[in-house]
Amino acid sequence: MLVMDFIWIIAILALIYTILTRFIQFRFGGQNEMLKKNKLINKLNKEYLQATKRGDTVLAKKIQQEQMELMKGMWGSVINRLWVFIPILILFFLFTYTFTLPQVNGYLRDDIHIPSTLTASAYLGNNTVELCNYTLHTKNQSVWTAHVKGKIGNEDVEAFPHFLVNTENKELFQRASSGNKKGDISITTDKQIYKNGETVIVLAKSDKISGNPNGKLECVFDNGTAFYFDLGFTIPIIHVRYITSDYWMFIILSIIFSFGISAVYKGDFTFPKNPDNHNNNNKDDDKDDNKSKDNNDDNMKKNI
Repeated sequence: MLVMDFIWIIAILALIYTILTRFIQFRFGGQNEMLKKNKLINKLNKEYLQATKRGDTVLAKKIQQEQMELMKGMWGSVINRLWVFIPILILFFLFTYTFTLPQVNGYLRDDIHIPSTLTASAYLGNNTVELCNYTLHTKNQSVWTAHVKGKIGNEDVEAFPHFLVNTENKELFQRASSGNKKGDISITTDKQIYKNGETVIVLAKSDKISGNPNGKLECVFDNGTAFYFDLGFTIPIIHVRYITSDYWMFIILSIIFSFGISAVYKGDFTFPKNPDNHNNNNKDDDKDDNKSKDNNDDNMKKNI
C-alpha cells in the first residue's frame, strides 16, 4: 500500500468522523443554544460598558443581573449536556480500534504473528530469556519493529524493539513504528543489524527473571512495512515531525478538519426540516436584538 493512498483513506475517515461529531454536538448537545447565549452575553457586555460610561448605574445593575442569570443557565447546560460525549467517544473507538482504521490499514496485513509460551528451555542464563525468534526471508532494505506484548512471570510487558534489515542506515530508525512501553523488564533484539537468512532473536533481561521463567506473550514483526509519514516540518510545542501511527494521523487530521469546518461554516448543523422556520428563527434573534436596543433607548430617555 502506498503511503499517500492510505493517508487519503485516513483523511476521508477523519472528515466523516468530524462531521458526525459536530452534528451530534449541535443536534443533541445543545451547542446551537450555547452559541446563542454566548452571542447574547457579548451583546450585554457591550451594553454594560455603554451604561457605565454614561453613569447609568440602574441600567448597569439590571444588565449585570441578566448576565449572572445567563451564566448560571449556561453552567447548568454544560453539566447536563456532558452525556453527549459518550456517543462521541464510542464513535471515536469504532473509527480507531475496531472496524474502520484496522480494516483499511494495508500495512497490518503482512505482519508476522508469533505466539510464545516461556519454559525453562528459553532461559539463556544471566537473567536473560529468549521470548521468540524469526528467520528473515527478504532482500528489502528497511527497518523492522517487533511488537512484544504479554506476561513475563507476574508482570505485564509491552515493548517495540527496532532493528535494521539488509542495511546499516540508522537514520531509518526514525521510520520505525512505536508505542508506550509497559513494564520494567528490558526487551531487545540480540543485535541491531541483520541480513537476509539470519534469525532475529527477541530477548528479555531483568533481575526478576530466574532459571525457570514462565509467561505467555506474542511477538508481532511488522515485516518492515509500518506506516510512516514525514510532515516536512516540526509541530511546535509537541516537537513532532514524523508520524508512525495511523491512529495519530487520524487524530491530527480530525483536529484540522474541526478547525476548518468551524472557520468556514458557522451554521448549527441541525438540518431543520423547514428552511423557512430556520430563517424565521434568525429573524426572531434580530427582533430580540432590536427590542433590547429599544429598551436601552427608553431607559436612557427616562434617565435624561
